[in-house]
Amino acid sequence: MCQGAGLVLGDPVCIRDGNSLGRAAPLTVFTSFPKTVNKFIKQEYHMSSLANAKRVVFKVGTSTLTYAGGGINIRRVEKLVKALSDLKNSGKEVILVTSGAISVGMGVLGIKDRPGETRKKQALAAIGQLELMDFYSRLFSDYNHTVAQLLLTKDVVDNSVLKKNAVNTFETILTFGAVPIVNENDSISAEQIEFGDNDTLSAIVAKLVGVPAGAVQRHRRTV
Repeated sequence: MCQGAGLVLGDPVCIRDGNSLGRAAPLTVFTSFPKTVNKFIKQEYHMSSLANAKRVVFKVGTSTLTYAGGGINIRRVEKLVKALSDLKNSGKEVILVTSGAISVGMGVLGIKDRPGETRKKQALAAIGQLELMDFYSRLFSDYNHTVAQLLLTKDVVDNSVLKKNAVNTFETILTFGAVPIVNENDSISAEQIEFGDNDTLSAIVAKLVGVPAGAVQRHRRTV
């Protein structure tokens, strides 16, 4: 029996270490937001692997969440939250790995060009993360779902005590019935403790919540 799986969108089989292990996947990872909610619900939700999944980890990138100028792409985020809320209503546990804090911070302050200085990017992340979480919270609340924020840095998974705390927090949030929304803690991240990108972060989150090492496949199709 497959103990966890990363699933490429459109692929109905459970994959672990390159081998097909059947269609029953207790955990499914999506790493791209489909073009429309209807397509997602009709084509992805009814796939046997997702139908049998208990837990869904969903990664969404900055280009999906925001416009070039940093403003939130309201239409896309609303569709994302609607799709995830529907999955939640079906009885699944949903974890969202999100990007976008720095870009949203730029939009809030009207900054057009992304700064190169680390301190400025960290400050923008602190501003943007608040706005991003507030937006997520309001949208999910429309469907009677509560969200929780988790900001991670690489040292969390490198340190056994911190890693255990993170796992316990994830599991307790899910037990409470809330939706964990995860981002890298960009406001304090430095080269030594950053994940590098949210593809890496989503793979680590998936492992923390039950995906075996080597199981996650990253889907890189653009939207």
